[in-house]
Amino acid sequence: MWALDRFLPAESDAKQAVAKLPQLPPLPPVTRASYVIAPVAVALTAIRASLDAAAPRDLSGKNGNPVSSLLSKADIGITITRGSMLISGRPNELSVITPLTGQLQLTGQIAGVASNLTGSITGLLDGALGKDIGKLTNRVLDQKAELRGRSP
Repeated sequence: MWALDRFLPAESDAKQAVAKLPQLPPLPPVTRASYVIAPVAVALTAIRASLDAAAPRDLSGKNGNPVSSLLSKADIGITITRGSMLISGRPNELSVITPLTGQLQLTGQIAGVASNLTGSITGLLDGALGKDIGKLTNRVLDQKAELRGRSP
């Protein structure tokens, strides 16, 4: 710029000609879609950090009574905790693995329909065995199961 100012003084015809150009009209709006295809490289550590931050670590919930004919006053609850995500990839492929641990809890009491069925079956068996099975129908159930796995 210094050289141009030195050889072309401020009052030259070239600068005056540029300054007197009329303003161009605005471009018409784009009426069709455009596509740009460009290769993109994203680090697996960035993907893992983003997924790990977005996905909840703890999940819990309760279900209604899907087995109402067998259990009365049933309460089915589940809690699941996930660990850190592991990510690996190849061209056109991305694998995400996370360890899951949790617990399933089922509480309730055996319903009358199941009690009648148990009574019918135990009537065919020994009397002492029938009494023991009959006691089972009056008890409250409290069952727990541990869950462990990996989610691919």
